[in-house]
Amino acid sequence: MMPEGRSVKKKYTVRTCAVCGSKKYKDEMVRLVRSSGGSVKIDLSGKVSGRGAYVCSKECWFRHDVPGKVARSLRLSVGDLDWDSLVEEYDPI
Repeated sequence: MMPEGRSVKKKYTVRTCAVCGSKKYKDEMVRLVRSSGGSVKIDLSGKVSGRGAYVCSKECWFRHDVPGKVARSLRLSVGDLDWDSLVEEYDPI
């Protein structure tokens, strides 16, 4: 099932949402990356080095269990993840 406008010859990467578990193409999701220093940032380019986690939609951004699931994917404790500042930085609405 290839989305419209995509070439059959090119291979597209599929990722799993850290919150809901749905699988989507990498370029349709937002990547959060944990740097080696432990800080978490939004990676819109998808090329920043570090441990990454993907969130697929605005519904997933605002679920009550997001910080815990994203922290687990990034191998952080929930206390080390400042979710409110990430939501302010990227507002998917």
